[in-house]
Amino acid sequence: MRLVSIHAHAIDFEFLSGGFSASYGRRSRLANVLLVLGAADGASGFGEVCQFSGVTPAPLEPVELARIADCCQGLIGLDSREIGVALGALGANAPDNLRCAIDTALWDMMGRRTGQPVFRLFGGRAAERMAAYASLSSETPEAMVRAAEVARQRGINRFQMKIEGNPDLDIPRIRAVAGSMREGERALADANGGLDPEGAMVISKALDDIDVLLEEPCRTFEENLEVARRSGHGVVLDQCLSSPMMYVRALGAGVFAGAGIKPSNLGGLTPARTVRDLCIAAGLPMKIDDSWAADVGTLGSMHVAAGVPADLLIATVDMRGYFDGAMFSGGPRDGGGELDLGDAPGLGLTPLPNSFGAPVLVVDDAGARPG
Repeated sequence: MRLVSIHAHAIDFEFLSGGFSASYGRRSRLANVLLVLGAADGASGFGEVCQFSGVTPAPLEPVELARIADCCQGLIGLDSREIGVALGALGANAPDNLRCAIDTALWDMMGRRTGQPVFRLFGGRAAERMAAYASLSSETPEAMVRAAEVARQRGINRFQMKIEGNPDLDIPRIRAVAGSMREGERALADANGGLDPEGAMVISKALDDIDVLLEEPCRTFEENLEVARRSGHGVVLDQCLSSPMMYVRALGAGVFAGAGIKPSNLGGLTPARTVRDLCIAAGLPMKIDDSWAADVGTLGSMHVAAGVPADLLIATVDMRGYFDGAMFSGGPRDGGGELDLGDAPGLGLTPLPNSFGAPVLVVDDAGARPG
């Protein structure tokens, strides 16, 4: 069951509708890397190296592919069942998004071998269905209201509004979308860390009559803590929670309305499961997704979300619907704004014929080389 090969493939998908805007800018393409791990017994597992939100270079760029090659050479020959050992072998220079891809692939392989979905290996699912949210690109207020209505027609009742970090422009966006909300719907205004505390407070005070959560208004934990203490709106943390210890700090502060969990930011599904269980024990609501991802990254975060009780899951998201492209079939069934993972083994994905293309990198007993 030793690892014998790692093949890296380009995930080069265009965003639908011309792109997606947030406080870190506008993105028109997904430029991630699919990793296919192979073992001597014929088992395989899939992982995705996702690009961190607003951070360059993208995983597909030569400097990042070289880093993947360098870090992954030490995995060949290891027992694929010893996930902790494999992650340690990546070395200190391995970025968290690569760690996440390897961790995900090994859990996927474990699930395929045992015939169990990953969520069951992680302790089971708390509910048959999970609430899904729609992410709204930062556009004109009118365009965002229209996008929310399109999602509503699919049964979505949870909405994440991307804002750009300019209160003069963001306040009309939030007011328009929040004003269109119907009974039972929930809304978050996500700044992706694009505001300073004073800007966040300007938005909060201008919207004191609006029921909306502020997601990651500022870049640092300390700034978000300041906003949470001063604001009349609940603050949901996200990217600033970059390690399990940050979740301990958040729980100790006792002032946050929720926490985001992104496996790529934490270094894998394994630490994501750890902080998930910590938040469940503390009763802190969670929004579980990942940096922009295709099939594999999306499903990895969903398998973590599956173990969250419904009353603590703010929402998860099927990111595959934002891109023009797919490499797999399978995955969650969408039922009126709720997602059902089913019981397929591993991540529950089946490769589509001829969808991977030639590898951009191969690592095996002969070393690492371009595909």
